[in-house]
Amino acid sequence: MIDSEVLRRACRKFSSGPSTTMAVFRLLVLASLMCMTFSPAARAQAAFDFLDFSHWWLNDGGPDFAKFFGFYKPFRAKSCDNFVYKPQPGHSLVFSPGTIWHLCEQYTVAFQTDGNLVIYNKKREAIWNTHTNNKNATALAMQEDGNLVIYSDKAPIWSSKTDGHPGAFLAIQLDGNVVIYNKDSPLALWSTHTDRK
Repeated sequence: MIDSEVLRRACRKFSSGPSTTMAVFRLLVLASLMCMTFSPAARAQAAFDFLDFSHWWLNDGGPDFAKFFGFYKPFRAKSCDNFVYKPQPGHSLVFSPGTIWHLCEQYTVAFQTDGNLVIYNKKREAIWNTHTNNKNATALAMQEDGNLVIYSDKAPIWSSKTDGHPGAFLAIQLDGNVVIYNKDSPLALWSTHTDRK
């Protein structure tokens, strides 16, 4: 459960927002963050930290680019549970370079500032990567069509090639594997095959 003081602070932010629409939007953001698999303390703090609208961005880039709903600023997250990201209909989840997931001090998944998505084991050895370093990557997107894509501005430079599966979701797992699962079954559409390496 989220701490009552965090809720009071969140409510003050809502009431000081520019409009009722923005307040409702922020409330939905808070609710979605509560569903993420952070530890309870981290989940509560993350929910409050990301209420500031400057941490989020919406991008409707026209018909040639997905509508993005994601993290504007990079962040670091630590958990001894899986991280699960489910895009909402009509939007994609977007992460900025510099975002890092620490998995119970066993594995680290990093969308590095050089644009490379890398998985490290406990020995800090790189066990998998997208080879997208120094290609001006600007976003990692889990799209509503089921595709995980790294973009350089609006141009894709890497993808999981799992488009055509709306509702699929991304799991950054405690065993070191990064997996895209089909919406209605436990079928893995794609993975890094890095579990327990």
